Amino acid sequence: MNIIKLPKGNGEFRTIYVPDEASKVKMRACIPFLENRLESIRTIDVNYAFQRGRNCLQHAALHIGFRYSLSLDLCNFFDSLTADLVSDVIPQSIIDICFHQGVARQGFPSSPAISNLIGLKLDEEITKTLRRYQIQCVYSRYADDMTFSFNDEYLAEIIPSLVTTEITPLGFQINHKKTRLQCSSNGRRIICGIGVGDSSLHVTRKIRRKIRAAVHKGNMRSAKGLSEWAKNIVCHQFSGSY
Repeated sequence: MNIIKLPKGNGEFRTIYVPDEASKVKMRACIPFLENRLESIRTIDVNYAFQRGRNCLQHAALHIGFRYSLSLDLCNFFDSLTADLVSDVIPQSIIDICFHQGVARQGFPSSPAISNLIGLKLDEEITKTLRRYQIQCVYSRYADDMTFSFNDEYLAEIIPSLVTTEITPLGFQINHKKTRLQCSSNGRRIICGIGVGDSSLHVTRKIRRKIRAAVHKGNMRSAKGLSEWAKNIVCHQFSGSY
């Protein structure tokens, strides 16, 4: 197994674990079981990452029309995906294949599917707590990015505390450096790099600048990819899929 350290841009590094080809084959063979297991135990459906037919556009679209959006980021998401959290839903034989030192490492082909199983427990606890305290908001998650949208500003102080209480026993922590509260009165809210307005999604200025910069530098492959991304946002806006 190779271990790669990639700079994150903030002075820190992301650790990627690259298994050998034989191990990759075994991990990929486990994915259908993991996906089917998720469907068989799913009680709520608020995660939009690592699933066919799901994407960050759908995640962002749920938050159209709200006054406030609160984004909470989970620290070291993949390093928090421990075998103990799924020992009750997947057999030990799969755990032996898909975990390294008790963790579903980032870079393993099976880890995204495992993150959805563990994330379901996370979502269940958060959703139950929001309902228990009658918190009027929309909650959805894209991997380690949790978003809560609401119209009453006071909820911005209550929600992080409630979430922390529920996720700590599961071994997760909020990265407070990335906590972000956005208000629609200050302009469009940005969720997963997508502009979210009062009635629609929008391409952000940042994406438009990146497209212009890529064209200026002659990096047409990057420009094309960014343009397709922008096109998807516009098409989603008019598809009525949200």
